[in-house]
Amino acid sequence: MAIEELTLAEAARLMEAGETSASELTEQALARIDALDAQLKAHTHVLRESARAEARRADEERAAGRSRGPLHGIPVGIKDLIDIAGYRTGAGMTVREGHRAGEDATVVRRLREAGAVIVGKQQLSEGATAEHHPAIDPPRNPWSPDHWTGISSSGTGVAVSAGYCFAALGTDTGGSVRFPAAACGITGFKPSYGRVSRAGLVPLSQSFDHIGPLARTAEDAELVLAVLAGRDEADPTSLADPFVPQSAEIAGMRIGVDPRWCRERIEPSVAAALAEAEEVFRELGAEIVEVDFPSTREVMSIGIALMLAEQILNHRETWPSRRADYGPALAANLDAAPMLTAETVTLAGLARDAFRGSVEAMFVGVDLFLCPVMPIAVPSLARMQELLGDMMTFGDRVARYTIPFDASGSPAISLPAGFDEAGLPSSVQLVGPMRGDARVLAAAKAYQSITGWHLRRPALRP
Repeated sequence: MAIEELTLAEAARLMEAGETSASELTEQALARIDALDAQLKAHTHVLRESARAEARRADEERAAGRSRGPLHGIPVGIKDLIDIAGYRTGAGMTVREGHRAGEDATVVRRLREAGAVIVGKQQLSEGATAEHHPAIDPPRNPWSPDHWTGISSSGTGVAVSAGYCFAALGTDTGGSVRFPAAACGITGFKPSYGRVSRAGLVPLSQSFDHIGPLARTAEDAELVLAVLAGRDEADPTSLADPFVPQSAEIAGMRIGVDPRWCRERIEPSVAAALAEAEEVFRELGAEIVEVDFPSTREVMSIGIALMLAEQILNHRETWPSRRADYGPALAANLDAAPMLTAETVTLAGLARDAFRGSVEAMFVGVDLFLCPVMPIAVPSLARMQELLGDMMTFGDRVARYTIPFDASGSPAISLPAGFDEAGLPSSVQLVGPMRGDARVLAAAKAYQSITGWHLRRPALRP
């Protein structure tokens, strides 16, 4: 079967049965990149020779009776914000043109140890913010080149959707795993804050940054997370408790929905996808419970203030000395950062702590929370440019349902949930309490066991 039709779990089973090989899957992945990426523009680097060598090694090990697990021989991708030894980590920025990583990020090392085959590094918006650098030709949505790919893991979402790899690592600071997953019709999982080490990541905002998998299914995302999760001494914020997957059984679970926050000021296709998802979860035996989600009135300003404060620190070696190398959107952010006062940043931090506590308190009464990923359908590129004109407008009209869960650190997954009248993917989001990653993934697997939206593929021709 063609690589674009298989899930990671299916490919792993075929390799285990001797019905395909890592080399065959890798050659299919590279051929697909060669045929399609001139139009989709997902990659900054295609690691052809090293990928072929890793695939041969995986086949030799399997032939010798050594299996490293489900990812052994599986082609995967890496957002170009994460270090791979010997390669430039561009982070979507021309200012990093001369950079070369000296060692693998922890997540890359763990993928290698699991036997994964890294086929490429994927493009992203500048510095993982909201817009691509003007010098970069941005990735194209496989469902429609005139529509948004999601940010900032734009190339990563495109690569998985287009069938270049079975899964890829993205990062999520304000929605950047869940946005491209939603826009490209795939599954994107943002783990609990600290569940996955950030060592070797070019930071946007350290207290908001998460690394997580984009994949075709929740089962595939879980297989990747099982390899990535775990304490890392190189990242003091990493969690020590183990990640233990759960079966896709959710009968008796209580899933919260806030009829005010979840259903007001959302577009019809989003409302329809949410209502249908509620019915699916009822069919699976879950109870849908009305809850009052904590007020998000301050969350957007909290997020923006704290992100800007951390962002300016992360650019101190090149800003403002190399201002001419920055794109206008990121430059505007960095221009604004010095206007923050110590009082503003301190109050934002205290407000975030209070918000985190309120979100955790909500989960005393429910197991999970269901809401949209975005209040709007996947926007056209022209409409997105209008929304990006003002960050507060962008936050309310696009990131209203994502930034709160970066602020709280809660695990959250974007799930394909239908298609709108324009033929573009619709999505829903499931959220759990901190450290509730396995519970979120169990419910997501159950949802996908009786829905087929995640099995749809874009029609792509060279």
